[in-house]
Amino acid sequence: MTNERALEFLKSARETRKDCAIAAAVYNIAIEAVEKQIAKKVIMRDCCPTCGSKGITETGDPYIDYQLCYCNNCGQRLKWEEKRQ
Repeated sequence: MTNERALEFLKSARETRKDCAIAAAVYNIAIEAVEKQIAKKVIMRDCCPTCGSKGITETGDPYIDYQLCYCNNCGQRLKWEEKRQ
């Protein structure tokens, strides 16, 4: 199952449990976690598209050191325009 399919399933399941606040909260947490596993394109060269923070690496510049796979602030999976070698 792909992350996208899991996300669809969770959102659908959440709709069927609107009557229970605890179940809705659990589904919301699961949905947020799966959404962070779906890579989002890095914005403004090195900023996280979810929280806007810059990744912190050895020199402080994630583009020079290496391209981070995940935001070290919020955990969002990152997708870079081009792969560096």
